[in-house]
Amino acid sequence: MLQGVLYYLIFASGVLIYGIGLNRVITADRSHCTILIFFRTLITVVCSVLFCKLFIWLLLEDAGMVMLFPFFCALVQIIISAFCQVIVDLTAKTTAAEFSVSFLATVLAVSESVSVGEAVLFAVCFVCSFSLLVPLVQVLRSRILYAQPISSFATGALLFISLAIVLLCLGAVNVSWLIPGVMQ
Repeated sequence: MLQGVLYYLIFASGVLIYGIGLNRVITADRSHCTILIFFRTLITVVCSVLFCKLFIWLLLEDAGMVMLFPFFCALVQIIISAFCQVIVDLTAKTTAAEFSVSFLATVLAVSESVSVGEAVLFAVCFVCSFSLLVPLVQVLRSRILYAQPISSFATGALLFISLAIVLLCLGAVNVSWLIPGVMQ
């Protein structure tokens, strides 16, 4: 279980591998709104994954219509997202709308998991990996601006190249010949 958590939190991050919310990570700033978006997204994704996985398990598998699960995930996500947005609007008096990251994390967690508990755990890992990359991107952005790149790289190309290098470094650990016992 711990291996699955570390794998989906660090090595197979939904942001780095699948690109879920990469534009949102790059444009995010450190503020209370980011924290609010994290908690709202976490609650929305966990509730959506829970309902979707149970719905698929109880209804769609028996009917043989599992291929329609993204449609039902979208319906459940819209309902739960709207409910959470109303609560955030009433309590915090600010908008914390984020649909694409939460929907794609829901679909990915439902499709990658076997059980309901595993789906919820993977959803939490996807959302946490999204929020863990925000400070990393902020540090990379400040280091790139400190280096004063030429104008052709000032549009964010160095930031994407840096994230690609981080992805390659994380993926280099998952090479089969580095695992003991494979070469025997």
